[in-house]
Amino acid sequence: MKFLQAKKILRESKASNSLACEVLTSAQVENLSPFLEAHLALKNIRAQAAFTPFGTLRQRLLVDEKNDTALIACLYPWDYCPALDWRQYQTGTSVTLPELVEQVLAFDRLLGEKAHAGVFIDAPVPPVLNANETQVLSNLIASCAVKRGFKYLSEQSFSLAAYLEFGRPISNAMAPYVASVLSEALFKNNVIATPKKVILTDLDNTAWLGVVGEDGVAGVACAAYGPGFAHYIYQCFLKRCVGSGVLLVAVSKNDIDLAKAPFEQKELPLKLTDFVDFKVGYGHKSQLIQQVSEELNLPLDSFVFIDDNPIELAEVASVLPAVTSVQFPAEVDELPAVIETLQLYVNLTQGSKEDSERTELYKIRALAEQERKQTPSLHEYLASLEMELHINTQAHVDNARAIQLINKTNQFNLNGLRITEAELSKILTGGGSLFTATLVDKFGNHGEILACVVDAEGKLLRWVMSCRVLQRNVEYYFLYWLLSESGISLKVIEFVKTDRNAPLEQFLITTGLVPADSGQQVNSTLDCEGIRKALYKATKGIFKAVRVN
Repeated sequence: MKFLQAKKILRESKASNSLACEVLTSAQVENLSPFLEAHLALKNIRAQAAFTPFGTLRQRLLVDEKNDTALIACLYPWDYCPALDWRQYQTGTSVTLPELVEQVLAFDRLLGEKAHAGVFIDAPVPPVLNANETQVLSNLIASCAVKRGFKYLSEQSFSLAAYLEFGRPISNAMAPYVASVLSEALFKNNVIATPKKVILTDLDNTAWLGVVGEDGVAGVACAAYGPGFAHYIYQCFLKRCVGSGVLLVAVSKNDIDLAKAPFEQKELPLKLTDFVDFKVGYGHKSQLIQQVSEELNLPLDSFVFIDDNPIELAEVASVLPAVTSVQFPAEVDELPAVIETLQLYVNLTQGSKEDSERTELYKIRALAEQERKQTPSLHEYLASLEMELHINTQAHVDNARAIQLINKTNQFNLNGLRITEAELSKILTGGGSLFTATLVDKFGNHGEILACVVDAEGKLLRWVMSCRVLQRNVEYYFLYWLLSESGISLKVIEFVKTDRNAPLEQFLITTGLVPADSGQQVNSTLDCEGIRKALYKATKGIFKAVRVN
């Protein structure tokens, strides 16, 4: 990132989250400020960065301030041991290794809980001890910093010339890199990342090295050797994300045949089948991303966008601030920090069968959406899908997918409450019930798309449904079945309005389950007969079959 690029990003940013932060340091590092704030702006964070005044770090650490400012450190060997400061180096001063070790440990104790994130720059130090003792001391300092959780940076990030002349230990050339590392540490320790469902990736100089439209397929590089090795690692990471249930979309300024050609003609980790869609064209990428959101029926804040070009990132951040943007690194050494950031957004643990098949499930949904656009009425379209709803009344036997669905679904979610296996077990052993449902249509099997928990008193505690099947009227039929045929005497629903569950709230209002001006929380007592009639009317003739087991 260049200085003018950072300024442009900040000028055009519409970041919706704010973060006040202070960089704890003993030196002049204000040249980090525009880059630090720009990197955070690309993460949808409007940062206000302050810096400890020059030479006052120890005094600052003695101040016990209770406020909302996030603290992050940028430390050097002489912060731990002042005798190692080049600007304070004097001849004739006699010090011993034990004395300096005690200084190091004392400063480490002073840090305490003030800062547990940041960077430690392992700058060279003046010869206050013999070579062996200096190495022992340097190793101790670095060890203390790393144990505190600071990111270790080599002496390449240090400029002795700038430090001696200006008190500024980080050269302007290295400032963008150090700022990017600090931004990652700030983000990781102070921002709770919303789990992302979609990764949007650029292709040229991101998925591979080179520009396929100029270099040709043979000229782009992505292999486990040579100049494209970093891009190969990136593709391997994306492959793991797809296997964990994250949807992958290519967003590229390209022609469709060129965008797909490397995946068709080269041996790459990613295959065409790993992508749920390719969005290519020569307009603004924000427009392509908006199309993805509409077609997948997923909110923009569940997207993370990766591109090597800071101008493209700034354009998307400006138009679609809810999208999280991450810059693919220009330097290979920065790749681990980028992947570490991406891991904050995605869960790479072993997923369910539905997770591993999610890309195919959304492709099935896309086929249905294409047919919907060609059908005169919604009712005709739904009837033409030949839908079968399979309701499982024995879901307690294998409830892993139900728990996952409850804990990941946001839009069609009764109250936003999550559930643990122990909590669910307690409800079931107390006489409650767990129901799930699978949807099949003429295009294929959509997998397990619904989970519902009712306690022994007839209170609807949890109800979620995958956004893949919204606008299919599945919710209408399932509730009709629950009220009419399940054998459950449903009496009360525990609805809580969240900032994400507008689709479920609208359904409840439409069916009369809650009033339009219900507010944040409603425990509705059900008029089952009236509701049953409305639900039956909404689903009559739509489902080819309903199977219960």
